[in-house]
Amino acid sequence: MLNIEKIIVPYVREGYGTVRCQHGVLPIPVPAVSKLAETHGIILKSKDFEGELVTPTGAAFVAALSTEKSLPEEYRIIKTGTGAGKRDYNPPSILRAMLIEPVVKPEADSIIKVETTIDDSTGEALSY
Repeated sequence: MLNIEKIIVPYVREGYGTVRCQHGVLPIPVPAVSKLAETHGIILKSKDFEGELVTPTGAAFVAALSTEKSLPEEYRIIKTGTGAGKRDYNPPSILRAMLIEPVVKPEADSIIKVETTIDDSTGEALSY
């Protein structure tokens, strides 16, 4: 089982213009995305792209799951997952998620003490 401690979403990219939906033609970001971003502090970055890149469902996932906004300075990628949307965009509408672990560097002036208890052995045998 994966031991996931944090879900990091630095920002989400959003396009511009309007989108036709069940309630008619709405400006991008649509009201649900705007409210989720406002309420949960989701950072939206504008992309020079005409079209909706963040859906209300996607914004709700970010609002519910995101715990941090910045990646560690150094990290190792454990696994990568990719999914594609059904809209025909150029560039393609692809979402990538990565399972990472931060690279922890030991402190430069640290001392590590290693101890053990050995029974029934001579000093001559231990010297090797």
